[in-house]
Amino acid sequence: MFVQIDEGVYINSDMVTAVELSVVSSEPYGEIFRWAFYTNAGEKSVFFSKDFDSREEAENWFENIRFMINKG
Repeated sequence: MFVQIDEGVYINSDMVTAVELSVVSSEPYGEIFRWAFYTNAGEKSVFFSKDFDSREEAENWFENIRFMINKG
């Protein structure tokens, strides 16, 4: 099952091996969060989600994505 993680970016949920939330930007703009999806897809094995303005927003978004990944 393919899951959309950003505008025009889809990943095959069967190939996801790990997921990590990281802070990609900080001062002076405030924290920006992004999920990294690690896959066993060969050369390009890391795919990034859209950016989030808060940890809570990122975690809520991931709860929906996680449900779709587990379903696949």
